[in-house]
This record gives sequence, structure tokens and C-alpha cells, in this order.
Amino acid sequence: METARVEYTRMSQDPDYHRTVSLKLSEVLNDIGANKRMILKRRRIYLLRETMEICTDILLGENISTFHFGSQSEGSTTLGLHSDTDTLYCSSEFNVIQDWSEWQPGKLNLLMIQDETTSPGYCLLQYLRDDEPLPVPLPTDHELVGDLTVSRGKVLAKNTVFKNPATAGTVINGPAHSTQGRRGFADKDLVPAHHCKSWPAEARPISTSQAERCLMFSLNITQLRCYILMKMILKTFINPQCDGVLSSFMCKTVLFHCIQNTRSNNWVKSNLLPCLMCCLTVLQNFVRKENCPHFVIPKNNLMAGRISPHNKVRVFEILQKIIQSKGQSLLEIPMDDLGKRLKVKVKMGEAFQYHVTPAQMYATISTLLLYNITISISRNHTCLLESMHDGNEMMYKRLSDITLTLTRMYRAMGLNSLEKSSLKLLAPLLSSSLGSVIASHNIYTTHSISPEALGWFSTGLHSDVSSGGLKLASALYCVGDMERAEFVLRNIEEKYDLNTVEPACNDHPSNYLRQGFMHKCTTGNEELIQHITAFCVRFLQCEICCVPKELQYEMFRSTQEDRLERNEISDCWMDWAVVDSLPYLYFLQYKTYGALQRVTDQQCALANLVTTIDTVKNLGHRETALNLLGQCMEQENRPIDALHCYMSSLNIQARNNAANILICRLLN
Repeated sequence: METARVEYTRMSQDPDYHRTVSLKLSEVLNDIGANKRMILKRRRIYLLRETMEICTDILLGENISTFHFGSQSEGSTTLGLHSDTDTLYCSSEFNVIQDWSEWQPGKLNLLMIQDETTSPGYCLLQYLRDDEPLPVPLPTDHELVGDLTVSRGKVLAKNTVFKNPATAGTVINGPAHSTQGRRGFADKDLVPAHHCKSWPAEARPISTSQAERCLMFSLNITQLRCYILMKMILKTFINPQCDGVLSSFMCKTVLFHCIQNTRSNNWVKSNLLPCLMCCLTVLQNFVRKENCPHFVIPKNNLMAGRISPHNKVRVFEILQKIIQSKGQSLLEIPMDDLGKRLKVKVKMGEAFQYHVTPAQMYATISTLLLYNITISISRNHTCLLESMHDGNEMMYKRLSDITLTLTRMYRAMGLNSLEKSSLKLLAPLLSSSLGSVIASHNIYTTHSISPEALGWFSTGLHSDVSSGGLKLASALYCVGDMERAEFVLRNIEEKYDLNTVEPACNDHPSNYLRQGFMHKCTTGNEELIQHITAFCVRFLQCEICCVPKELQYEMFRSTQEDRLERNEISDCWMDWAVVDSLPYLYFLQYKTYGALQRVTDQQCALANLVTTIDTVKNLGHRETALNLLGQCMEQENRPIDALHCYMSSLNIQARNNAANILICRLLN
């Protein structure tokens, strides 16, 4: 490092120093994924995910819109920054108004109030009556509920009016809550919000969150790289030593102010270092004044009350040292090996062998993005199924209504719109579910599968490599059409590349992704999903006639005691039969070949099922696969092996597991 410092000092005396370092720094940022291609890919995937969630809420009839703001959706991040996901849930349940003329009868009306107690950009919300434009009368103490408070003769909403289920690792901050992401997934900041009838007067010149998105999307690559470097500096030098007093949002605000006050032709690759120093100087000035004015609402000081006298001095000194180093401090940034990479680019010190090449970096980013949207598709499908009620006829009508609404929405969208793309991803999974519901009723009443059901099954075949086909094959097996079931299963097996296809389960996201999957992810966007992913196969209880008896046990896995251990939100699938595609493929082959008396093929399928359970790391429902294997072992007259399978299943999940039933049955 000392050799590098000496070399850097010598370089800084070169008249082309700033240009040279700026270009090399731009190359480094390009190598770690801060380039136009990766930024556009990040933006598309996150906007697609956002659009899909909005479409799902529309299909469910919910008055909620979901928005993903922040670094991930802007593309202003790198792998090493570990940026969280900022999600805003906007509810239209209340009629939030600024003026009494906007009051509506029969609505839940809230009046925005600003007085000397409210900070710029903030307001109080007063409850109004729904029968006439008057305030809600003051309640007695015993009438006050948890989301109400009384102040200065007004009934006001608390900032905790939105009830968020607190889980382990959740940090509550007023109405917002933060959750820590699992390995390979970003942390999440979730902010609930009300939709306002008219735009707040303070923000009339332009929106806030939406404005930030528009502004960030309009930045050029040098401006985005400058922001990324500021966040790296913040995380490396300032916040670890100063109690996290500065935020990335402050850096973004500084960037906006700098861009506003400089010429656009300054923001070029060859001028990246001076642009960064300009931003750091403005940030230092804001710290000195303890005032970082919000770019949209300047009266809102982002630093108000955040910086202690000690931290103010410390932050100022750190920024001064970085500015005076003329970029030398960047050599100490460990994120994405930025410092080491920069030294190699400017030929300083010993050669450094990258642990991750640019191509590998791009592959990792692309993989995480595609897997992210795949899990989002699975999660939205689950949300739509959760809205269903028991009863075949009711399920049929509900699924039909949702599917027809989706079709109408799809036809109304522009040719290349995000809405059209998101609905195209959801439609096949819903079609397979609808086909299976109809087929189950057909099998129960006529022991056949109607052309209507087969039509929906056909529409659902392209959701992914396997799940739609497996639902069709399952129905064909249950109706006794073994020849056609075997044909469908053979077709799935041919498409299922074991080196490439990745299981996708929103209940149990994977921590291990195949190299073949990662390689394919670099070749496109969401259109790849139908070729390289395998969703879990889900059966609702009203599809029971399309489910082999061995899998039906999963629908009744929970005792009353087990149910007490379940999470109402995340464990809804436990009343369904849910199984990973690959083990279900081999299980259905085992049963189908057995019915066709093709013993050799049947034993091959059984061996494949055993190998899959033993070797595939990414099974989301391994306990279910073991339960199916145990019942195959029973059919093979191998009760000890069957018991071993059930015990292994219980070792994975002790409660809410059909293995408890299967063991009792086996011993009996």
C-alpha cells in the first residue's frame, strides 16, 4: 500500500492526472457491473416485478399499489454495496384530502393538517365523518382504539395505523419496517402509505419518490457512477466511524444539487474524479451547516437533529482527508475489490489476480435478477391462489373471473408494455390451475377430462420447463390415461436439462444456483424463465381428483396442534399439496410405468427419484419428496426403507408433515 501511495503522489503531479484516473476509475466501475447494460437490466427486472405486483392486486380487487424505489430499481448499486430493496405499499382505502371540498360521502376520509408541530414534508391526518363533512367527534378514553390518538381536540391517525406482522429480525420505525434478507437476497425496507386525493401543496412543483425515479432514470452513466462511489465512501470511511449519521439518500440529494448547479458537459467519463470531488465538497458544506435541503421540498432538512457535535467534526475531517487525497482514498475501498482493481488499472503495486472477472460479475448480477423475478412470479401466483375459497364451483368461478380479467387487461395493454410482459408471465400458471380445477370436477363426475380443461392445460404448458406439464400429466394419470401421461412426462424429461434448469420455490428460495443456469441468464431477460426454471407444482384441495393418493396426504398434514405452529401468512400452502417439479416428475414416471407394466423403466424412475433427493441441493419441499419416495418403497415391499424416508422427512420438518400420518399407517 505504501508503494501505491508514493506512485499515486507522483501521478497526481501529472497534468493529465484527473483525466487518467477518471478513465481508469470508469473502467473499474464498468467491470463491476456499473455499466449501461447491467443498469438497464436491473431497472427492467425491478419495474417488471413492481408491475406484476400491481397487476396481481388489481386481479385480487385490492386497493393497493406496490412500488420498488431505491438503488435496486434505479440500477445505482453493485453487488458489493449490498443495497436493500425499498418497497412502498400505497393504499387507496382512505380518501386523503387537503381541502374540505374533496370530502366524499360513504368514504373513510382523512384530512391533512400542517401546523407549527409538523416538519416540512410531513402532516397530521385527522379522521372525518363519512356522512357529512365534519370531524369525527372526540371519543371517550375507552373508545380509543390502537390506531387513533387525540391531540388538540382532534382525532388523529397514529403512524402505526398499518399493522405489519413483526417477525424475527424486523426493525420497526413508525409506519415502516425493515427485514433482513436471506443469503443471496437483499434486505427490505417496507413503507406503507395512503394515496392522496390531490398532490400535496409543498410538492406541487414535482413529485417526491416518483420524481426521484424520473431524475435517476435521466442521469447519464458518469452521474450514476459518481453516486455509487459516494455510497461506497459512505460505507467504507464515514458511517462505520460516525454512528451511521449520513444516508445514501443524502448522497443522492447532494448529487441532484451538484448536477443542477454544473454544466451537463462536465459529467463525462474523463471527468469522473473531479465530479466526485465536487459532490464530496458539497456534502462537506451541508455537514458544516447541518442542513441538507431535500431536492423537491427544500424546507425539509434531511440532516435536522441527526448529527451530534462530535460526529459533525469527525465527518467533516474524514471528508476533508478524502478530498485532499485527490482520489488516493479510493484505493482503500474493499467493496467489489474496487481499490485493488483501480491499482491494477493504473499499474500500481503488485499485480492482482481478480477473484471475479467482469464476465463472472455480469453473470452473477443477471442470475440474481432473473431468479428474483422468477420467485416473484411464484409468489404472485401463490397470492392469487390464497384468495380462493373452498368448494369446487366457487373455485372454478373465482379462477375463471381472475383469468378472464387478466385476459382483458392483457389485450388492452400496449404491445411492448411492462404490463403486458408481467401478465404474460402470470397467465400460464393461472391457466394450469384453472385446467386442473375443471379436470378434478370432470374426473369426480364423469371420470374423464373435458376439452375445456385440456384447453386450459395447453395454455399453461409454457409457464416454465415442467410445472404446467406435470399438472396435465397428473390429471391424465388420475383418469387412467397412462399412455398420454407417459408421453407428457417423457416430453418434460427431455426439456429438463439437469445442468441448467433451476427449481423455483417462493416458500424456500435457493442459496445454490447451477453454473449452467448462471450461464444462460446472461443471454436474455424474463423470456428465459420458461426454458431454464422449474416452478413447484401446487394443488389446491379442490384439485384433489387430479392428485395421486400418495400426494393427497400432503393436503391433510396438520393436526390442530400443528396449526398452532403455523404462520398465517407464509404457511398458507400447507393446506395444499406442493411438490418440487423434478422429484414429482420421477414419482409420476414410477407410477405410470408401473401401471403400464414397464418394470425396467419403473425402476429407472425410482433410481432417479432417489438420486434427486440425495444430490439436488435446491429442493424447496424435500420432506414431501421423501414422503413420496417412502410410499414407493412401500409399494416395492421395502418397509424399512420406507420408514427411513419418513424419519428423514421429519428431521427436515417435524410439524405440519404428512410423514406423521404415513408412519402411523406403515406401522399399523
